[in-house]
Amino acid sequence: MIGSTFAKTICTICYEDLKPIVEDLQSISVCGHVFHELCLQQWFEYSASKRKKSCSVCKQTCYLNGVNRLYFQSIGDASDPIVSQNALNLGEDPGVLRREVKRLEVKVEGLTSALEQNQNDLKELNEEVRRKLHISLGEKSSFSSARPPFSHQPKRGS
Repeated sequence: MIGSTFAKTICTICYEDLKPIVEDLQSISVCGHVFHELCLQQWFEYSASKRKKSCSVCKQTCYLNGVNRLYFQSIGDASDPIVSQNALNLGEDPGVLRREVKRLEVKVEGLTSALEQNQNDLKELNEEVRRKLHISLGEKSSFSSARPPFSHQPKRGS
């Protein structure tokens, strides 16, 4: 039997414990490192390069579209603090509740920012597609409106 002491898994961006059942976690597909969803979104948002990002652990180049959300299934007692969201143990302590509200506000802010970035990226892609489509259609119409250099015209008086 394995002893009760084991290494905790942490998010290497915020250095807090990773709780896969009660928190949203994401993994970088290139290297497999795992982070809190919000931490990784903020890491990418504040990264020096807009398009080129790197893993905060191994520094491998990665992209936001190469990040996957992790989903876990659990079995066990719902009252077990490891499985239940009661692990937050909010109780009625106003200080704890304020910190939790602040944490959730930061998460909402990060998600809003990520949404805005995705909307801007989508807008840029749509504009690029429109430009390419316009160029493509313009080339086709210029070919169809041009007269062929040698056209067969009936001879008069034949």
